[in-house]
Amino acid sequence: MQERKERLKTKSKTPADATYSVQIGAFQDWGNAELLVKKAEKAGFKPFIKTN
Repeated sequence: MQERKERLKTKSKTPADATYSVQIGAFQDWGNAELLVKKAEKAGFKPFIKTN
């Protein structure tokens, strides 16, 4: 049980260089995707934009 608590504690910390990517096609509309992006940015993640 103690090990699980430790894992949860370290899992919640966001690394300073953390990035996220959003596959917009997974959402039915842009509103949901933008909401997710805003939540991620508020949590400290930086956007990762991949261009072809």
